[in-house]
Amino acid sequence: MKPYTDIERIQTLLHEFFGDEGLNFATERISDFFQYVFSAPCERSEPEVSRLLYIHFDLLRLIEAAYLLPHNLLPDFNQPTENFITTAKQIRAELESWDEFPSHLKPQEWRKPETVIDEFFELQTIDEWKDAVQGSLQSAIGCSSISERLTEVQFGFIVIQIHRLADAVWLLKVTGRIKTVELAEAEEDETTNS
Repeated sequence: MKPYTDIERIQTLLHEFFGDEGLNFATERISDFFQYVFSAPCERSEPEVSRLLYIHFDLLRLIEAAYLLPHNLLPDFNQPTENFITTAKQIRAELESWDEFPSHLKPQEWRKPETVIDEFFELQTIDEWKDAVQGSLQSAIGCSSISERLTEVQFGFIVIQIHRLADAVWLLKVTGRIKTVELAEAEEDETTNS
Protein backbone atom coordinates (compact mmCIF):
# COMPACT_ATOMS: atom_id res chain seq x y z
CA MET A 1 0.00 0.00 0.00
CA LYS A 2 1.30 3.44 -0.93
CA PRO A 3 2.25 5.65 2.02
CA TYR A 4 0.22 8.50 0.56
CA THR A 5 -3.13 6.72 0.33
CA ASP A 6 -4.55 9.14 2.93
CA ILE A 7 -3.49 12.07 0.75
CA GLU A 8 -5.33 10.63 -2.24
CA ARG A 9 -8.38 10.05 -0.06
CA ILE A 10 -8.26 13.62 1.28
CA GLN A 11 -8.04 15.04 -2.23
CA THR A 12 -11.01 12.96 -3.36
CA LEU A 13 -13.10 13.84 -0.31
CA LEU A 14 -12.37 17.56 -0.59
CA HIS A 15 -13.12 17.59 -4.29
CA GLU A 16 -16.42 15.84 -3.60
CA PHE A 17 -17.26 18.28 -0.80
CA PHE A 18 -16.18 21.60 -2.32
CA GLY A 19 -16.25 20.66 -6.00
CA ASP A 20 -15.48 23.61 -8.22
CA GLU A 21 -17.82 25.92 -6.33
CA GLY A 22 -15.82 26.70 -3.20
CA LEU A 23 -16.65 27.70 0.35
CA ASN A 24 -19.63 29.96 -0.31
CA PHE A 25 -21.57 27.18 -2.04
CA ALA A 26 -20.59 24.66 0.66
CA THR A 27 -21.70 27.08 3.39
CA GLU A 28 -25.09 27.52 1.72
CA ARG A 29 -25.61 23.75 1.46
CA ILE A 30 -24.66 23.25 5.13
CA SER A 31 -27.07 26.02 6.15
CA ASP A 32 -29.87 24.64 3.97
CA PHE A 33 -29.42 21.16 5.40
CA PHE A 34 -29.53 22.25 9.03
CA GLN A 35 -32.32 24.76 8.43
CA TYR A 36 -34.43 21.95 7.01
CA VAL A 37 -33.47 19.68 9.92
CA PHE A 38 -34.44 22.31 12.49
CA SER A 39 -37.76 23.21 10.91
CA ALA A 40 -40.83 21.79 12.59
CA PRO A 41 -42.20 18.70 10.83
CA CYS A 42 -45.46 20.52 10.07
CA GLU A 43 -43.53 23.38 8.39
CA ARG A 44 -41.56 21.12 6.09
CA SER A 45 -42.35 21.00 2.44
CA GLU A 46 -42.24 17.73 0.54
CA PRO A 47 -38.98 16.12 1.61
CA GLU A 48 -36.19 16.53 -0.87
CA VAL A 49 -34.68 13.25 0.23
CA SER A 50 -32.11 12.93 -2.55
CA ARG A 51 -30.77 16.45 -1.91
CA LEU A 52 -30.66 15.88 1.85
CA LEU A 53 -28.88 12.56 1.37
CA TYR A 54 -26.36 14.19 -0.93
CA ILE A 55 -25.59 16.96 1.58
CA HIS A 56 -25.51 14.39 4.40
CA PHE A 57 -22.86 12.37 2.55
CA ASP A 58 -20.95 15.58 1.82
CA LEU A 59 -20.88 16.41 5.52
CA LEU A 60 -19.55 12.93 6.29
CA ARG A 61 -16.87 13.44 3.61
CA LEU A 62 -15.86 16.75 5.18
CA ILE A 63 -15.58 15.15 8.63
CA GLU A 64 -13.49 12.25 7.30
CA ALA A 65 -11.17 14.55 5.33
CA ALA A 66 -10.67 16.76 8.37
CA TYR A 67 -9.90 13.71 10.49
CA LEU A 68 -7.14 12.67 8.06
CA LEU A 69 -5.70 16.17 7.62
CA PRO A 70 -3.54 16.75 10.72
CA HIS A 71 -0.91 14.24 9.61
CA ASN A 72 -1.01 15.41 6.01
CA LEU A 73 -0.36 19.13 6.31
CA LEU A 74 2.66 21.04 5.15
CA PRO A 75 4.36 23.27 7.69
CA ASP A 76 3.33 26.90 7.63
CA PHE A 77 6.41 28.82 6.54
CA ASN A 78 4.74 32.22 6.68
CA GLN A 79 5.99 34.49 9.40
CA PRO A 80 3.39 34.59 12.16
CA THR A 81 1.87 38.01 12.60
CA GLU A 82 -0.40 39.42 15.23
CA ASN A 83 -1.78 41.91 12.72
CA PHE A 84 -5.11 40.40 11.68
CA ILE A 85 -5.55 42.89 8.84
CA THR A 86 -2.29 41.71 7.26
CA THR A 87 -3.39 38.09 7.70
CA ALA A 88 -6.82 38.84 6.18
CA LYS A 89 -5.15 40.49 3.18
CA GLN A 90 -2.87 37.48 2.69
CA ILE A 91 -5.85 35.14 2.79
CA ARG A 92 -7.90 37.38 0.49
CA ALA A 93 -5.10 37.23 -2.10
CA GLU A 94 -5.66 33.45 -2.31
CA LEU A 95 -9.43 33.77 -2.86
CA GLU A 96 -11.50 34.66 -5.88
CA SER A 97 -13.93 36.77 -3.85
CA TRP A 98 -14.72 37.90 -0.33
CA ASP A 99 -17.60 35.41 -0.34
CA GLU A 100 -14.97 32.68 -0.02
CA PHE A 101 -13.48 34.20 3.14
CA PRO A 102 -13.64 31.88 6.19
CA SER A 103 -16.07 34.05 8.15
CA HIS A 104 -16.84 31.46 10.84
CA LEU A 105 -13.26 31.55 12.14
CA LYS A 106 -11.84 33.95 14.69
CA PRO A 107 -9.05 36.22 13.43
CA GLN A 108 -6.44 34.34 15.49
CA GLU A 109 -7.53 31.09 13.76
CA TRP A 110 -6.88 32.48 10.27
CA ARG A 111 -3.16 31.92 10.73
CA LYS A 112 -3.47 28.35 12.09
CA PRO A 113 -6.77 26.84 10.95
CA GLU A 114 -5.54 23.38 11.90
CA THR A 115 -6.23 24.31 15.54
CA VAL A 116 -9.95 24.41 14.66
CA ILE A 117 -9.72 20.85 13.36
CA ASP A 118 -7.88 19.72 16.49
CA GLU A 119 -10.54 21.33 18.71
CA PHE A 120 -13.33 19.82 16.60
CA PHE A 121 -12.13 16.29 17.34
CA GLU A 122 -11.37 17.10 20.97
CA LEU A 123 -15.04 18.03 21.43
CA GLN A 124 -16.30 14.72 20.03
CA THR A 125 -14.82 11.69 18.31
CA ILE A 126 -15.20 11.21 14.58
CA ASP A 127 -17.88 8.59 15.23
CA GLU A 128 -19.84 10.97 17.49
CA TRP A 129 -19.73 13.68 14.82
CA LYS A 130 -20.89 11.23 12.18
CA ASP A 131 -23.71 10.10 14.49
CA ALA A 132 -24.76 13.74 14.99
CA VAL A 133 -24.99 14.26 11.22
CA GLN A 134 -26.80 10.93 10.80
CA GLY A 135 -29.27 11.82 13.57
CA SER A 136 -29.88 15.17 11.88
CA LEU A 137 -30.66 13.43 8.61
CA GLN A 138 -33.03 11.02 10.33
CA SER A 139 -34.92 13.94 11.85
CA ALA A 140 -35.06 15.71 8.50
CA ILE A 141 -36.55 12.82 6.56
CA GLY A 142 -38.58 11.35 9.42
CA CYS A 143 -41.65 12.61 11.17
CA SER A 144 -39.87 13.75 14.30
CA SER A 145 -38.26 17.03 15.18
CA ILE A 146 -34.58 17.37 15.98
CA SER A 147 -35.69 18.99 19.26
CA GLU A 148 -36.81 15.53 20.37
CA ARG A 149 -33.17 14.44 20.17
CA LEU A 150 -31.25 17.61 21.01
CA THR A 151 -31.78 20.94 22.73
CA GLU A 152 -31.53 24.10 20.64
CA VAL A 153 -28.14 24.80 22.24
CA GLN A 154 -26.81 21.34 21.34
CA PHE A 155 -28.12 21.62 17.79
CA GLY A 156 -26.74 25.15 17.38
CA PHE A 157 -23.38 23.93 18.66
CA ILE A 158 -23.27 21.22 15.98
CA VAL A 159 -24.18 23.67 13.22
CA ILE A 160 -21.56 26.21 14.27
CA GLN A 161 -18.84 23.57 14.62
CA ILE A 162 -19.56 22.09 11.17
CA HIS A 163 -19.39 25.58 9.61
CA ARG A 164 -16.12 26.27 11.43
CA LEU A 165 -14.71 22.95 10.25
CA ALA A 166 -15.60 23.70 6.63
CA ASP A 167 -13.96 27.13 6.90
CA ALA A 168 -10.78 25.71 8.43
CA VAL A 169 -10.45 22.95 5.85
CA TRP A 170 -11.16 25.42 3.04
CA LEU A 171 -8.49 27.80 4.33
CA LEU A 172 -5.92 25.00 4.47
CA LYS A 173 -6.91 24.01 0.94
CA VAL A 174 -6.68 27.44 -0.67
CA THR A 175 -3.43 28.34 1.06
CA GLY A 176 -1.79 25.16 -0.23
CA ARG A 177 -1.12 23.64 3.20
CA ILE A 178 -2.52 20.21 2.34
CA LYS A 179 0.05 17.75 0.99
CA THR A 180 -0.41 16.55 -2.55
CA VAL A 181 0.33 13.12 -3.98
CA GLU A 182 3.08 14.66 -6.11
CA LEU A 183 4.80 16.09 -3.04
CA ALA A 184 4.47 12.78 -1.17
CA GLU A 185 6.01 10.94 -4.13
CA ALA A 186 8.88 13.46 -4.27
CA GLU A 187 9.47 13.04 -0.51
CA GLU A 188 9.42 9.26 -0.93
CA ASP A 189 11.94 9.46 -3.81
CA GLU A 190 14.18 11.75 -1.76
CA THR A 191 14.08 9.36 1.21
CA THR A 192 14.80 6.37 -1.05
CA ASN A 193 17.74 8.12 -2.71
CA SER A 194 19.28 9.22 0.58
